[in-house]
Amino acid sequence: MQLISDHINTDLQRDVSPEFDLGELNANLNTYIESKVVEFREHTKSVEAAIDEITNLLEPIFKEKFSRISNYKHNKQFKCDS
Repeated sequence: MQLISDHINTDLQRDVSPEFDLGELNANLNTYIESKVVEFREHTKSVEAAIDEITNLLEPIFKEKFSRISNYKHNKQFKCDS
């Protein structure tokens, strides 16, 4: 809809009566949609890369925390068994 509106406004600004070449509008719309799909895929890739980077940064921290928790539980259980 925005594409059609822009097309009409451009014609009106040029003082030309709006005429619609549906083939051209369809081609423009397809190009617009394809560019948005590419843009979305690029955005998705950058989000995935950011998630991977955050995961890589947090993984050692969580491993250490879980290791401490596991050791604490193991030591506590060992003391109870003694």
